[in-house]
Amino acid sequence: MREMKVPRAHAHACLGTSTPEVGLDYARADTVLGAASGRAPLLLLPAVKRRSHIWRRRELGTSCAMNPELGRKIFKGVILVEIIGVASAYALYVKMDNNQDFRQKMHRRYPSILEVYYKCNEYAGFHGKREKDQAAWLISKS
Repeated sequence: MREMKVPRAHAHACLGTSTPEVGLDYARADTVLGAASGRAPLLLLPAVKRRSHIWRRRELGTSCAMNPELGRKIFKGVILVEIIGVASAYALYVKMDNNQDFRQKMHRRYPSILEVYYKCNEYAGFHGKREKDQAAWLISKS
């Protein structure tokens, strides 16, 4: 079989130890990296007796599995960002729906957002807001 060299720091990152100086349990490394590839445990040995940054693997396959805790944290973060985005969009819609002065401010600053608001209302069947706003804004200009 072909041997692959895996940096020691990479193995430490996969196993959750902070630095190579902390030390690494070779049996634990075999179990974790072997389970990550879905194969039998691997034989990981230091390349030389002194501290080395090279590891030998006696099997092809993945060198490291993603930490499940990190995956969960990333997933929770993405979900949280999406929830915040939806809540913000809903809050903006409610504020524009209830306040004509705010719609006028949006018309001056962000006309594309106001256009989306009008299109959504027209799609939902609420017609006439655009015309009422334009009539009120013309009266207020005079």
